[in-house]
Amino acid sequence: MAYPYQQQPQQQQQQQQQWYGPPQQGGGMPPQQPQGQQYYYQGQPQQGGMPQQPQQQQPQQQQPGHYAGGAPPPQQQQQQPPRPGAAAQPQGWCGQYYSQIPQQELYELQRWFRSMDRDNSGSISANELANVAVGGSVLGIDNGMKLIRVFDVDGNGTIDFNEYASLHKFLLSMQQTFKMGDKDGNGRLDAREIHEAILKGGFTNVSFKAAQGLYNKYNRSGMGLNMAEFISIVAHIALARSVLERLDYDRDGRITVNIDQMYEISANF
Repeated sequence: MAYPYQQQPQQQQQQQQQWYGPPQQGGGMPPQQPQGQQYYYQGQPQQGGMPQQPQQQQPQQQQPGHYAGGAPPPQQQQQQPPRPGAAAQPQGWCGQYYSQIPQQELYELQRWFRSMDRDNSGSISANELANVAVGGSVLGIDNGMKLIRVFDVDGNGTIDFNEYASLHKFLLSMQQTFKMGDKDGNGRLDAREIHEAILKGGFTNVSFKAAQGLYNKYNRSGMGLNMAEFISIVAHIALARSVLERLDYDRDGRITVNIDQMYEISANF
């Protein structure tokens, strides 16, 4: 499955869409949904927190996993069912991404979620997430595990639908950040570009020195960071921020840890 670049006008994107879904034989496209079969969940939300299907509108038949630019067609934006209950919404730092998603887009994202949930468990594991391709590069198990730790709000080791919706928005945002940061258009971020890209990605408390240290750690090819390596950096920063948020009980931006806690924190990286 692949997240497409968002670097073309909307009309061009519709002409040159990429497929998103688990890798398949014959080009990586998820199988087409049988005619007449409902793709959205019916009735009460399943385990994993998926929103209920709207009662009045039926989604247009299209291949599950097909990326349509994220925004629903204009005629579908007029009457939107209520957003799922607040208790099901991700809280804390990663909740900012969930709050940016229009209600109709949540229903569209169910198809993305189901194409990734290979075992139909109602949640996505690190192994399933590892197969996602971003900008032509597979995330890999290391990034998959880090992103699960960041967006797994309830701490059960997997991400349910609402947690996935936040992750989905995060990945799209980081793709756009990468594109804007790649000023020379060579598909890589160099040492001069990485700090500005991190800041534009929303991580405004990362110093230039810290950015250079992360660049040296993840610049495995020595030729600059590709998309997957940039995702490795922002996943690393996001995980550090999530750990700080969980341990910063008085919310002053500082934590005090003992050596045992330090061992536990370092194990995440």
